[in-house]
Amino acid sequence: MDRSLSALVKDRRHALQQLIQLKSGSVIEQIVLLFAPHRILHKRALQFFERHKSLNVDQANHAHLISVQPYTGQNATAIQLKDLVLSQLKDDIEDILIHGSVADETTCSYSDFDCLIILKDEVSESVQRIKRVGYKLWKWQRLLLLTDILQHHGWFIAFKSDLKYWDQTYLPAEVFRKAKSLLKHETFILPMFTDHTEDFKQPFLKLCNELLSVTPPIIKRSNSYELKSFISRFFLMPALYYQARYGQGIYKRDSFELARQDFQQDMWESVQSLSKLRLSWKQDYSQVTSKLITAFYLWPSSLRKHLYPTVDAKTKKTVLDELPGIHRLLEAMKKNILQSDF
Repeated sequence: MDRSLSALVKDRRHALQQLIQLKSGSVIEQIVLLFAPHRILHKRALQFFERHKSLNVDQANHAHLISVQPYTGQNATAIQLKDLVLSQLKDDIEDILIHGSVADETTCSYSDFDCLIILKDEVSESVQRIKRVGYKLWKWQRLLLLTDILQHHGWFIAFKSDLKYWDQTYLPAEVFRKAKSLLKHETFILPMFTDHTEDFKQPFLKLCNELLSVTPPIIKRSNSYELKSFISRFFLMPALYYQARYGQGIYKRDSFELARQDFQQDMWESVQSLSKLRLSWKQDYSQVTSKLITAFYLWPSSLRKHLYPTVDAKTKKTVLDELPGIHRLLEAMKKNILQSDF
């Protein structure tokens, strides 16, 4: 494995993600972002161009030839995103691959919107083009709220050449076997290349330790956005566990049953309980609340988090009651991973 190339590709994708989301660091940068986002975007676009303009990506050693069908659903986020891309960024975006529950039509009131936006490689060759694409995709993140007012992540994004050395710790190749193309009109073959020696352990351990640090007082003071974010991250754990334990990517929905086989039934009860909570999730907010969240969605999370309403007592009690079981399962998962050969 060419670790230097792998690191460079990951670094470029991470920088692209940071550029599109315009995440701010210092207090001064947060203030500038509120009133002059173009200044921060221009600075980051220039930094991105200088650092990544000469990257040449060779193919990794394992090929996936994935059949992708066009998206024919009626999701509001998807429809408006397609219209905007075709009218404003059609020369910059190769495709948009919708994945998750919107793609396989298993949405419920809990569901959010997941898609991978694939930029054409030529975008990286111009500072102005990077800036223009970045600004529009940053602004268009509000479309995510049409599907889920509590959406806790922005767009997944990559360059077309990233597919030649794809990082499965970002999104496993298996995800795209059930994805749908937003821009293509006919079924096509998506070539994706991965490396057999990917490190699935570190993403698992990072999130596992973060979730283990969540205490009852943290849950008690969580608003609806924070609590749903915690639940959603916990639902990632079966997939991250399976990947770290067995050294291969997996589709998130399939991971629940496959990962469960490594544990006693009582150990898995917290997953089953929160899965029921997901299916019965209620998300009805006033028009004023929805408009405020939408208006300030692009602000730094540290500032806008106070706009989200509280959680109903029953939902919060369910999560609090399950927290000890969640921690037991996470500790058992962690033990298995640390003892694993992969």
